[in-house]
Amino acid sequence: MLVLEFLRRKAHGLVKLKTFTSCVTINLSSCFSASIMVLGSLTGALGGGLQCGKFGRKTSMLIDSVIFFIGTLMLALGPHFYVTLTARLLQGHSSASSMVAVPIYTSETSQPQVRKITGSFASVCFTFGFASALILGRINLDTTIIDIISI
Repeated sequence: MLVLEFLRRKAHGLVKLKTFTSCVTINLSSCFSASIMVLGSLTGALGGGLQCGKFGRKTSMLIDSVIFFIGTLMLALGPHFYVTLTARLLQGHSSASSMVAVPIYTSETSQPQVRKITGSFASVCFTFGFASALILGRINLDTTIIDIISI
């Protein structure tokens, strides 16, 4: 509750914090929007296996795709900071949940000759996409441009 109260008070202003070296400033709202995706990834990784078991792998991947698309639309079109946080939470949840379902689904549906390659291919693509997003974020592009590129 304390964090939510702090967010409510500081969401409209840019809060600057100095690090211990006092040479780098950190925007607190950027920290929250980055770390909320990790929280969503935690729920997605834990719930992804349950979702796969209940709905099946293919249906689980379709559900994750719809949730991720809704999160991307919210992120690109959302007018408020709380919408951004909710969108990042949804994206984190769906991406982690799909990382549970995709390797299982590809290993079940692929031919035995290429099963080893296709099982790890999804993880490699996810890692490459995550690294690309970090590089684009480091270049200090506008977040709307990064969202459009990620679609």
